[in-house]
Amino acid sequence: MDIPQGYWEELLEEMDTFKSLYRKAQALPPEKREKTQEALLSSLIHLLGHLRVIYDEAKV
Repeated sequence: MDIPQGYWEELLEEMDTFKSLYRKAQALPPEKREKTQEALLSSLIHLLGHLRVIYDEAKV
């Protein structure tokens, strides 16, 4: 695939963010996870956006 390096870098950065938030959520007691889970969902949506751009670029 001929996808610009910058797209991959942004995707990998967001994946690191997601992994960090996931580890944080795992370490918190269930009753204190709500804000971290919201951040996880936001990060996942952001990841999907990056993937969509990469997918669309690959189709061109």
